[in-house]
Amino acid sequence: MPSPKRLTTAWLRKREVSEHQVAIFAAEWPDGAELTAATLRRAASLGLNIYWLGRLLLAPQARDVFEGASIVAQHTFQEADATALRTFQEADATALRAFWEARATDATWLPLIEALDAAWLTFLAAVAPILIDALGLKE
Repeated sequence: MPSPKRLTTAWLRKREVSEHQVAIFAAEWPDGAELTAATLRRAASLGLNIYWLGRLLLAPQARDVFEGASIVAQHTFQEADATALRTFQEADATALRAFWEARATDATWLPLIEALDAAWLTFLAAVAPILIDALGLKE
C-alpha cells in the first residue's frame, strides 16, 4: 500500500482503527497530520498504535525487517503487560474475596453466593473447550 502523505481521521476510520485511537488522533490533529518522523514520535507518545501503522504501510520486505527489529520491544511490552495484569488480578481477587466474605456473615446471602459460584463454574466448564479449540490445543 502506498504511504499517504497526510493522515486523517477519515483515512484511519476507513482502515477500521478503533474510535478510541481516532479520538486521540483527532484531539491532537483535528485537521490531519503530515506523515513525518515528528508526527510518528508524537503519535507514539500519545499511545497511538504506530506499530499497526508500520505493518499496514510497509512493503512486505520492509515490513519483515521492521517486525524483526521490533521483537525485543514486543517482548518487553508483553512482559510489562503481563505483570500489570497479574497485579490487577491479584488486587481485584483480594477485594472481591473481602466483599464476599463480608456478605457471607449474613446467612441470607449464602444461597446467592452458592448459586453464583455454581454459575461461575458452569460458565468456566463451557468456556474451556472453546478456548482449547481456539488455541489449537490437543486434549
